[in-house]
Amino acid sequence: MNLRTKFLGAVALATLALAVIAVPMHADTLAASWYSMTTNDPDVGVGEGNGGTSFVTTVGGGLGADGLPILNATGKSILHDYNAAGELLWWNTADPHVSVLSNPVYPSTITLPFIDNNMYTNTTVLGANGNDSNAFLTAEFVGDFNLSAPGSVSFNVCSDDDEFVYLSGGAFGNGTMVVDNGGIHGTSCTAGNVNTGMLSSVAAGDYTISIFYADRQHTGAVFQLTANLNLTPPPPSVPEPASVTLFISGLAGIGGRFLRRGKTARH
Repeated sequence: MNLRTKFLGAVALATLALAVIAVPMHADTLAASWYSMTTNDPDVGVGEGNGGTSFVTTVGGGLGADGLPILNATGKSILHDYNAAGELLWWNTADPHVSVLSNPVYPSTITLPFIDNNMYTNTTVLGANGNDSNAFLTAEFVGDFNLSAPGSVSFNVCSDDDEFVYLSGGAFGNGTMVVDNGGIHGTSCTAGNVNTGMLSSVAAGDYTISIFYADRQHTGAVFQLTANLNLTPPPPSVPEPASVTLFISGLAGIGGRFLRRGKTARH
C-alpha cells in the first residue's frame, strides 16, 4: 500500500468518526441524567400542592431558560430550592444539596417501557435493591419524537414521589406542563392538569418530552414510564467552530506528514 493510499484511508476513517457523532441511537429511548439529593435538603418531605398548584401551567411558559420547571407564587411559598427565575433546582447542581450521581448502575439512556421500583442512589442492581437512608435520587429524562400526521399523544407515568411531564414544540412552545404527579405520596400513576387535554389533538411536527422525577421521603422510590411514541434521545450538540477547525487542521497535518514521507522515500 503506497503512502497516498494510506493517507486517503486515514482521511476516510477520520471523516467516518466525525459522522458517527451525528448518528441517532435506536428508537424508544430517552436521555437520562441522574442526581443525588442530600437528606438534609430543605425540600425533603415537604408537600408541594398536588394538581399543578405549585407550578406555572401557562402554555409555553412552564420551563425556564435552564430547562427546569418554574414554580408559581404558591410553589415559592412552600418550596425552597429555586433560582432567581423561579426554576426548581432538584435536577441542577446549582443547588448545594444536589450533585451528579456517580453510580455506574444507572445508564445514560433508558429504554421503554422502563420500570424501576427501587430508585435509590446506592442500588447495585438496577431496580432490585438499595435504600434512601443516606441520599435521595432525582432524575431527568428527555426524548424527541415526530408526528407525521395530527393525532393524540399518550403515555403513562407512575411514581413515588414526584413526577412532572412537559412537552415542547408546536403549540406547546418552549415547555408546557401536561402531567403533574408531584408531592409526597406512595406509587400513583398519570395525573392530569389544566393542559392534559392538549394531548388529544396534537399537530404534526417535531416535539420534545421532558420528565422530571424526585424521591423525597424515606418510604418507597418508584419510577415507571410507558409511551406510544417513537422516542429518541436529543441529538448531540453541534461541535463548536473552533473544534471543527482543529479537526480539519489535524487532517491537514496528517496529510503533510504523509506527503513529506513520500518525498523522502523517493529521494
